[in-house]
Amino acid sequence: MTQRGRKGSKQLLLDDRVDPFAPQPPPSHFQEPERRLWKAIVSEHNFTSVTSLTLLAVAMEAAAVMRHSWDRIEKTDSFGPKDILLHTNGRAAKTYVNAMRLLKVIPR
Repeated sequence: MTQRGRKGSKQLLLDDRVDPFAPQPPPSHFQEPERRLWKAIVSEHNFTSVTSLTLLAVAMEAAAVMRHSWDRIEKTDSFGPKDILLHTNGRAAKTYVNAMRLLKVIPR
């Protein structure tokens, strides 16, 4: 008989494991700079859960937002759009740093 309803905490923990010896490829929607950074981080750190890989993906997406917003800041002449882009860049940088600290990739 199959289980109905929510999974218990023990079942969730068992489902959350990944093979630590298998190379974890970056998500397909990442561009080349984020793919290189993903591979470098995964090769140095032993991420054994789907949760940690998901948090790493969030950090890489924040890095992509920082890169794209900085490119737009350099191309924009007026201050109005720059102000919004600078705010976006700052929030993405904060998200990136917080995620990397949670993963213990960078020290607190």
